[in-house]
Amino acid sequence: MGAGIGGGVGSLAGPGGAFAGGAGGAAVGQILKGDGDVAQIVETVEQISKGDVEGLIKSQILKERSFVDTMIDGLKSLLLWTAIGCGILFFVPILHSRWVHRKTVEKISNGQSPPGGKENNK
Repeated sequence: MGAGIGGGVGSLAGPGGAFAGGAGGAAVGQILKGDGDVAQIVETVEQISKGDVEGLIKSQILKERSFVDTMIDGLKSLLLWTAIGCGILFFVPILHSRWVHRKTVEKISNGQSPPGGKENNK
């Protein structure tokens, strides 16, 4: 994107300006794109200088994850959410049944006929 903008601005000065503007824009784009790499390099140098070998190894392992590792993590996440959904699916009807049972017992103890009793069949 930087090369396109630089080339467009540089084209106002002719073909040489377009080349210079495009090259400058590409360079700026690469520098801005590499900000994450610079931060990672600084973190690695700090870990090496502190002697934090375990932290260095962990950061490299997390960076070098394979496709299979990401798929296994995705599958674990899917199974977790499925288990949560099944728990809710089974738990809600149990609560509803308990609520209906409690209301029916209250109606019977108050002298009213339960749902489906003799008074409702007339």
